[in-house]
Amino acid sequence: MAVGNVLLVEYLGIKLLPLSFGLLLFMNGIAGIIFFTVTGLLNDVAGNYTVTYWAIGSVVTIPGFLWLSINCFNYEKPHELDSAE
Repeated sequence: MAVGNVLLVEYLGIKLLPLSFGLLLFMNGIAGIIFFTVTGLLNDVAGNYTVTYWAIGSVVTIPGFLWLSINCFNYEKPHELDSAE
């Protein structure tokens, strides 16, 4: 969360920082409510925390692999060098 402010300023500017930071915290709160409810339900259904830990691990790992795969699909054409004639 410490880098969040820097990224918000970098992409949206200092003028929109209060609005964007408030929206970021709001979305984090909504995601937290949904996430903790689903993990609690999963724990109640499974009867132990093992399934819940695996689910949380995959929720964290899958976006990590997607982020790493961006370089495979997002590439630029190599620039042609002009000859010095």
